[in-house]
Order: sequence, then structure tokens, then C-alpha cells
Amino acid sequence: MKTRSKKQSKLPFLITLAAVVLVAGLSLTYVYAFNGSIFGWNNRNESSDKIPLTNLDKPTDEQIKAGDDIKNGNLNESNSNPDEPSTPAPQPGGTKQSVEIFITAANQNSGILQVRTQISRVVNTGKCTITLTKLDKTVTKSVDTQALASTSTCKGFDIPVSELSAGSWNMTLTYESDTLIGTNSKVITIQ
Repeated sequence: MKTRSKKQSKLPFLITLAAVVLVAGLSLTYVYAFNGSIFGWNNRNESSDKIPLTNLDKPTDEQIKAGDDIKNGNLNESNSNPDEPSTPAPQPGGTKQSVEIFITAANQNSGILQVRTQISRVVNTGKCTITLTKLDKTVTKSVDTQALASTSTCKGFDIPVSELSAGSWNMTLTYESDTLIGTNSKVITIQ
């Protein structure tokens, strides 16, 4: 009677193990290559009726014209929503319509006071002015506006801290155009 050596008895086990590892590896590669789907089944429970976050369709002529108008500054101050009036209506007596302006950041970085803002309307004209006041010292800077997709921003204030002294400052931010005006204030501490 012949006896098998230990090497010969392990050979079928190693061949089976290698086959299982190979099949598992190929299966995972297939699933990864097809973005998590196997045999056409989607395993992410996504519904086909969801609205895509990004429209990758070619822009329409109207969208191209609107983009060109914004680049060339040919738009008046307006919200891009066609259901809203294209130009804010000035109030009787020539007063300007109020618009909200937010101070989104007021930070010191490497000796620079950086102030960032958001205007609640899409505007492409007007000026933003920041006024910093402490006792009898006043520092004032102005910048243009930048229209964004659904809001606007002041183009940013970068004020050297060397123009200011340490301590509490009253900061007033104002946006003003021919038809709109907005203001916001905040107390900041310069270190």
C-alpha cells in the first residue's frame, strides 16, 4: 500500500485556495470597474427619478448669451430668477431698496485682516466699503462687487494689521449701488 506524503496531500488544497482567491479577485475587479454594479444591477439603491446635481448637457443659446452678458457687464443688477423683477424698484422719493449683506469671515492671517462678505442679491455693479473705527482712528477701504450664481460678494478686503492697533474695533460694511443699499456691523478684536 502506498502512502501519500504531506506535500502531495496539501497540493489539492492549495490549488483550490488559489482558485477561490482568483475568482474573488476577479469578481471584485468586475464590480469596481462597473461602478459598484454587478450584472447590470445597481447596488446603491439610487432612484432614477432623482434630479441630477450637475447638468452636463450642452448649454442652450440663451444660457450662452446670459453668460456672455455677465462677462461683458451688460446686465443690470438683478436676480437671475426669471420669476422675479429684473431690476429692483426704487421706493418712492428716490430712496434705495434695502439688500442684506453678511460678514462671512473676519480673520487675521500673517499680519493681514481678511474680511469676506456675501450680498443677498446677484449684482454686478456697486461698491463695498469697510470702515474700521477705534476711538479717534478710522480706516476706510472700498472694493468692487463680484456676481456669483445666486448671490454676490465684495471682492474681499485685505487690510494690513500694521494700519490698525491692537484692541477692539467697530467694523461697518456697506454695499451701495444706484438702486440698492445694505449695511452690517460687527465688533472685531485685532491682536
